[in-house]
Amino acid sequence: MFRPTAVAPIAAIFCLFGASCQALTGDVDVIPVPPAAPVAQGPVNAGDGTPSQGSDDRDPALPGNAAPGGAVVEAPVVDAPLDDGVPPTGDGVGALPSDNEVDAGPPPLAARPVLVAGAAAELERVGGTGGEPHLGICQGGIVIGIRPTANPSEDVFGQRVTSVEPVCGTLTLEPGTPGDPASRRVRAVPDAQILIWPVTDVLQGPPPTEVPDPRLIWVAQPPTLCPESAPVLVGLSGEYDPTAPDVSDTAAIRSVVIECAPLVVEPDGIQVSATEFGRQLITRGDSFAAEGTAEYASSCSGGTVITQILVQAGFWLDGFVLGCSSLASPHLAGEPCTDGAECQSGVCGSAATCEP
Repeated sequence: MFRPTAVAPIAAIFCLFGASCQALTGDVDVIPVPPAAPVAQGPVNAGDGTPSQGSDDRDPALPGNAAPGGAVVEAPVVDAPLDDGVPPTGDGVGALPSDNEVDAGPPPLAARPVLVAGAAAELERVGGTGGEPHLGICQGGIVIGIRPTANPSEDVFGQRVTSVEPVCGTLTLEPGTPGDPASRRVRAVPDAQILIWPVTDVLQGPPPTEVPDPRLIWVAQPPTLCPESAPVLVGLSGEYDPTAPDVSDTAAIRSVVIECAPLVVEPDGIQVSATEFGRQLITRGDSFAAEGTAEYASSCSGGTVITQILVQAGFWLDGFVLGCSSLASPHLAGEPCTDGAECQSGVCGSAATCEP
């Protein structure tokens, strides 16, 4: 366990929306997650350090190897060094190049999109299967936060989360300075247009926004977003009732905390992974949260990130299933390759360069 870290509004995170994000993010509570234990409980309210609704009174110790709000950790990318030397002449003395032979240096590198590699792998279900299934997919992108709805009323069917929608974004690998792989960065940009809700014989499209029963109160909560230092959503945790007190064949989710992770570029310069180091649990001090009879946690592993969320919802959020995907940033057309998997187009041409 670890000590929650209360942070001042906005100053503790770097928002993806720039200056305009203050109205969206409000007060946030940030808790660093140790690599060996990616989920922890008991977030505290920002500013005064008092426990949030649904937290316990435990006072664990802050790990020394994870600091909230840190810079994105970048893994070194192996690039062949350029030979800036001048070939020796026959007498062993380097010949000075003429004006026409001056090396112009490496060509400028282009930013590349980071793509979702393969279908999403579903984690185990949290909660029950009551209500109707709604699958929110960030088509071609990743989840960077959530937008919950809750019923804060203490009356019938109240004091619980009623729905969770993914907030989507796209990723770009910025090449940084030529010859300096460590300067590469993966940036996330919100993109509401890529969120889709399929309609099938089973899936019911987007969750309803109209209250289905006059006894219910639905209150849209402000979105909770991952910070720039840990830009991708990798898990959800919180408190719930495995058996709802008013309906015995399903569950009731009482609170939701997001788990965010930094991204690194692997040594091959193509694979992009979520790291275990530097993960953060983030909740908003002004969001609804209530106590449950048990704790839950669901988190991607193996460097994967959340790209879809299946929610079971009717009168309230009965349960959910997270879908996790791998990421890659293959080479653009004209860049060197040895295999089609290294190219955005999937085709490595006869000249050992990626085809358009």
